[in-house]
Amino acid sequence: LQSWTQGREVVLKRFDGYWGEPAKIKYAVIKTVSEFTTRKLDLMRGDADIISVPPAYITQVENIPGVKVSENIPELAQYQLSFAFSVSPHNKYIYSGKLDGNGIPPDFFSNLDVRKGFEYLFPHQTYVKDVWNGLGIVPNSPICTGLIGYDPDLPAYHQDLAKAAEYFKKAYNG
Repeated sequence: LQSWTQGREVVLKRFDGYWGEPAKIKYAVIKTVSEFTTRKLDLMRGDADIISVPPAYITQVENIPGVKVSENIPELAQYQLSFAFSVSPHNKYIYSGKLDGNGIPPDFFSNLDVRKGFEYLFPHQTYVKDVWNGLGIVPNSPICTGLIGYDPDLPAYHQDLAKAAEYFKKAYNG
């Protein structure tokens, strides 16, 4: 490790005193570039040899001359939408702050039936197909495949409009 600038880059230098075959390159620089467009431009200009490409953007790099796309490299990541169980009653986005057709209460998502209704309303498989180009799974819990404690026998949510309606009708007495 030659240098490390937290949040920016890590610079690795070949150790020539290593007992085995020396590394073929003298330096490796690993940069943290959060914006995909910047990473893509770095690749196109030759300022990067390898970049990470979110599945949604693979089509943007597939036809760049000289670029080889390696797919299906496992990544341990989970993207989620979370429900806020309680928001400030002064939040302008809850409007009236009551379940009166003109707003929602600050604790709207604290109701389990509301949360289950939204889970069954969401088009999980379509989301994976259209947003992640089919390169993802619908998880069945916060513990992902590959982690200790993962249980493949737990059911995963799927879009079911009838079940969504059933849970919404149970929530807040219909």
